[in-house]
Amino acid sequence: MLRNDQLDTWDRDSFFHPSTHLSDFAKGHTPQRIVTGGAGCHIEDRDGNRLLDAFAGLYCVNVGYGRTEIADAIAAQAHELAYYHAYVGHGTEASITLAKMVMDRAPDHMSKSISASAGRTRTRPTSRSSGITTTSSAGPRRKRSSRAGGAIMARA
Repeated sequence: MLRNDQLDTWDRDSFFHPSTHLSDFAKGHTPQRIVTGGAGCHIEDRDGNRLLDAFAGLYCVNVGYGRTEIADAIAAQAHELAYYHAYVGHGTEASITLAKMVMDRAPDHMSKSISASAGRTRTRPTSRSSGITTTSSAGPRRKRSSRAGGAIMARA
C-alpha cells in the first residue's frame, strides 16, 4: 500500500467518487477514507480503523471480504479461461453451467439466461428477441426496450 501524503492529494485531484460533492471533496471539506483491506463484514482503513461495512461494497460484497474459497475459485477460472464472449453460439463450461443453475431456479415461463457485468452488455443481445423479460421485486414484465435493468431472461 502506497503510504504517503501524495495518495490523499491524488485521491482528491484524480479519483471520481460517486454521490460525493466533488468540489467540496477536492477542497478537503468532505471527509476522506482510504480503505486498505477487509475481512468478513468489516473493512480497514490505512489508519488502522476497523469498521463495519454497512454498504456491503454497495450491495456487491454480500458474501463478505477475504473469502479464500471464492478467491481460489476465481483464480482457478482465470487460469483456465478468464473470459470469452457468448456471441454467435459461443459458450464456456462456466457460463453454460451458471445459466443452467439460474434457469433451474427461475420461474417456469423463462427459458434462457444471460450473464453480463454491465447494462449495455446485458441488454443489447436480448433486445433482438421478440421481447425481453426483466425480473424485479414486482415480478416479471415484458418490455421491448433495450434499456431494461436487472437480470434478463428471454423467451426462446
